[in-house]
Amino acid sequence: IIKVGTPAPYKSDYYEAILRNKRRGTTNGKRNHFAYDWHRAARENPYYALSIAKEKDRLGEDSDEFQMSYNLKWMLDRGMFITEEQLDLLGDKSMQTVAQYTDSPIVIGIDVARKHDSTLATALWVDWEHPDEFGLYNHRILDWLELHGENWESQYRQICDFASRYYVMRIGVDAQGMGGPVAERLQVLMPNIEVVAMAMNPIDQSERWQHLMQLIQRGLVGWPAHSRTRRTLKYKRFIQQMSDVEKTYKGKYLLVGAPENEKNAHDDYIDSLALACSLTKDFGQELEVQVWNVNPFLERGVGAR
Repeated sequence: IIKVGTPAPYKSDYYEAILRNKRRGTTNGKRNHFAYDWHRAARENPYYALSIAKEKDRLGEDSDEFQMSYNLKWMLDRGMFITEEQLDLLGDKSMQTVAQYTDSPIVIGIDVARKHDSTLATALWVDWEHPDEFGLYNHRILDWLELHGENWESQYRQICDFASRYYVMRIGVDAQGMGGPVAERLQVLMPNIEVVAMAMNPIDQSERWQHLMQLIQRGLVGWPAHSRTRRTLKYKRFIQQMSDVEKTYKGKYLLVGAPENEKNAHDDYIDSLALACSLTKDFGQELEVQVWNVNPFLERGVGAR
């Protein structure tokens, strides 16, 4: 099979085939990938050089279309929510998952299961004491809880057990579908933790994605990537889903989700992360540290509001 084409702003079978051929070339020494940008073609054909000059005028040399079609650059940052380079950079290879943490308040985001998806909870540490100049906090994923196949009563018990291992200040729950009743039930089960039902309309979703994207671009989100953690199924699913999700726009609103045409593609992990991160948005000068009892599983603690 010979595949011919140019880059795009999204990953595709063509993109994956290129990566496979490059990897094979590093192991067997056989070259199966050939890439030639417009410079090489123009050296061989002066008429092609003239046509490129016209394309520069028509499209603009710095335009995405020209860069993809003629300089063979994959503009994945235009269509993908996060790049491979960012995934590698933000993973902390010295950190393992943290199953229990009570030294400071954390937040949890819960993406409630819908058809073919899992209920996913993300426990997120926040550096409350050191916001940057824009009032943004450093975030670090402590652990994930993935639930699928269980009935709701079982899920409630497991979520409460997961939260009991941490000093939880807030829990954000996707309010779409079953999410509203789930948030209400969790508030009853954990009355001393603020449970927030997060609206899923395009405006609110766009604000959450913009906030998460800003944190990622500033390096203010990280996750455990120790060798032991990388061997776990939940880490592999997290990285796969982060790699798969794409940016789309509904009018002026940014939306992020798994590619619709990809079988077994999901976005539970990144949805849960976005919900958790949104709980720290706009705290700014409103953050006031004081001693209070915010966790029913602890006798004392330091809370923040």
